[in-house]
Amino acid sequence: MGKLSILARTAFFAINLCGCFALLGALATAQATSLGGNNTEQRFYLSQNHAYSAPPVLSSAILIDPSATATFQDVQQAEFTTIESHKDLHLAYTHAAAWLKTRIHNDSDLTRTLFLRFDNPSLADIELYVMTKNGNGVPQRTMRSGLDVPLSQRAYVTRLSSFPMTFEPRQTLLIYTRVASPASTSLSFNLLDEFEHRNSAYRHSFWLTAYFGMFCALALYNLLLFSGLRDKVFALYAVFAMSFGIAGLSFNGLGTLLFWGDGQINSYRVVAVGYTLSAFFGTLFTQQFLHTQVITPGWHRYLNVLALFAAGGVVGAATLPTMTALQLMDVVGLAVCVSLLSCGIYCACKGVAGARIFVLAWCLLLIGASAFALRNLGLLPSNIYTMYGLQFGSALEMLLLSFGLVARFHTLKRQKEIAQSRMLLAMKQNELELEQKVAQRTQELENMASTDMLTGLLNRNGMARYLNTMLQRSRRAEDANHTTSQVTLYMLDLDDFKPVNDIYGHEAGDVVLKEVAKRLQNTARGKDGIARFGGDEFIIISEDSLKDAKLQQANIDAFIERLQDVIRKPIMLPDGNEVSVHASVGHATSLGRADIDQMLRNADIAMYCAKRQKAAS
Repeated sequence: MGKLSILARTAFFAINLCGCFALLGALATAQATSLGGNNTEQRFYLSQNHAYSAPPVLSSAILIDPSATATFQDVQQAEFTTIESHKDLHLAYTHAAAWLKTRIHNDSDLTRTLFLRFDNPSLADIELYVMTKNGNGVPQRTMRSGLDVPLSQRAYVTRLSSFPMTFEPRQTLLIYTRVASPASTSLSFNLLDEFEHRNSAYRHSFWLTAYFGMFCALALYNLLLFSGLRDKVFALYAVFAMSFGIAGLSFNGLGTLLFWGDGQINSYRVVAVGYTLSAFFGTLFTQQFLHTQVITPGWHRYLNVLALFAAGGVVGAATLPTMTALQLMDVVGLAVCVSLLSCGIYCACKGVAGARIFVLAWCLLLIGASAFALRNLGLLPSNIYTMYGLQFGSALEMLLLSFGLVARFHTLKRQKEIAQSRMLLAMKQNELELEQKVAQRTQELENMASTDMLTGLLNRNGMARYLNTMLQRSRRAEDANHTTSQVTLYMLDLDDFKPVNDIYGHEAGDVVLKEVAKRLQNTARGKDGIARFGGDEFIIISEDSLKDAKLQQANIDAFIERLQDVIRKPIMLPDGNEVSVHASVGHATSLGRADIDQMLRNADIAMYCAKRQKAAS
């Protein structure tokens, strides 16, 4: 219950964290829109469909400055190339500066404030010169914006580079725009009225900050799981998600807007280091998530090399020139994405747990990144899905991987429960086996303590315990039922046994003792106790219901005679010789509640009396 409660609180906190970041983005956007431009809201409608109306762009052309040294005066006399399609606005990585020449006409009779906004948030430095219709002379206004431009120097403080412009009725403006950037350069732009510009800024900032908040929440959630479960896959996922989220935050221009402001932090460096760092930890995460070390050792070794390559990319992203660092980031990111997707597909074909959801997650990331890249190339239309394809893909990827980790958590929980139950069962089984072994060993020790090792009969200790049990049972029966039973103790001593030892040796004597023990067992009843009292003396303990005294004595005499007849039969020795021994037998009964010592003394006296009578005859 404790762990479940922690997880529930963590999930609740994660949701609130996303909301807090989204609110932070909205507030930052609201603050930004109040820092510059004309705040008078104007809406322009067409007569029928109420769509927003913007002045038409009469023409747009582009000029590439390879040395990036041309001045505004230089480009005024230069020849521009007409932009035919969106592809002409995508320049990829270049050290050159790009100049745009755009002519915009206000066909309304109203004065209008509009915003020229570039869709690419990673443009470093944009300078905009607003001219009159003929385009000669000094510009009416010069504005600046871009990712590398401090907030205090931007024409309008928003996430994207935006430039407010005021159009007089029926006025035509000629706008020169210089763009320089170490990142992949895409120069697509839009012309928006103030209302649409503000709403768009709110929407985009809200969802992007919620996107970053989701990454923070997932990272925190998995760090808490790691602290409880000590499975490093959760820690690797947390660092992987956090580094990816920070890089995305900086790439989309929110890092400057929300955190480092006019600080000297290089946003491009944060992007390069963040994405290459996420590639490194993503590789380590994949090894743990797919259990490659155990399941696919070949892929595990390859991913080790890939992780070293990504680690080198991190160092390069932190030290190389900005454009080179960003290009290295692209190479590392592509290599890692393709490699991890291939590894996931291989593991999915092998039936590795979690591999299918892993493949789906990376496919969504690649689809989103591809849509974003194709949109920059002009091969796909510019809309919310292509503009933020990378964000959509990475968000879905992280959520799916998080679901996979949750499934892993439940799997680990079930495995732990199964392991605990198996361990408990094994402990009980071991305890039972130990008890059985202890009982068996105890029985063996009791047998050893009660058994004569030579003959297998009871020894003196075993005889005493057996006789005591018989006497107690006889007394309990007498007390409970007022019936009387008689316990008879027969003591036998072998005559002529010493000469067997002296003539044939002790081994022959042992043979005689064992044979006598066997004959006693065959002659006595099954419930009678038989013991070797010591040396060549034996004891038989018998219990009978008390009958007529004369008849009982006759039975005792007959039993003694039968014992003597059995014992005196010849015994074959191992060397082929035959020997015969005789037995002197005495007995004692338990009448009068005699104890063990008393019965032994009485039987011993009776036995020696029998031996003397035999010697006298």
